[in-house]
Amino acid sequence: MTNKTLEDCGVVHFCSVSLVDSEMKDAHTYVIKKAIQQNILVSFDPNLRFSLWDDLVALKNVVHEYLQYADIVKISQDELEFLFDEMKIEEIKQLLFAYRCKLLIITGGEEGASIYRKNTCITSKGVKVTAVDTTGAGDSFIGAFLYKLLEANVENIEVVDDLLLKEFADFANLYAAYTVTQKGALSVLATQAQLDTFSQNL
Repeated sequence: MTNKTLEDCGVVHFCSVSLVDSEMKDAHTYVIKKAIQQNILVSFDPNLRFSLWDDLVALKNVVHEYLQYADIVKISQDELEFLFDEMKIEEIKQLLFAYRCKLLIITGGEEGASIYRKNTCITSKGVKVTAVDTTGAGDSFIGAFLYKLLEANVENIEVVDDLLLKEFADFANLYAAYTVTQKGALSVLATQAQLDTFSQNL
């Protein structure tokens, strides 16, 4: 891998699934550090998969180790207790923003999402649907959010307007809602036309 490998990359996103001890973890670490060197956004969604780990303490430790590398951290509401015990949201913010984190996104399914910045909080209402399969809901959310970020050519997330971030989160919530009404994960990711039709029928 050379410095040019990432030159057209707008964001590097990873999950804890990639952090099980293996060559894959080593490769991810290398790419993440390269991205930081080249001022490329780094996004981390722990996306906890307990079945992959024999030692849950090791899982918790590795997530905390890699939180320090992320500009954007997305965590689901039901992962907070495992990762941060009894810490309040302000304490979690203080911990993460002491690292590189600029945006902390807490998702709550149909309850919506909250985006925490250092001094503000942006909320986006969830889309209430009848869920068929929740597989991939979180991936759909963060993927859609990052897509909107890249589409808007955002280079510095610290100066993005709160209203624009809310638009991104609203789109991500809509995308995730569509995903859970379908059976499967990658095969059911929506096109813009499908998403438009879905939105019109809500």
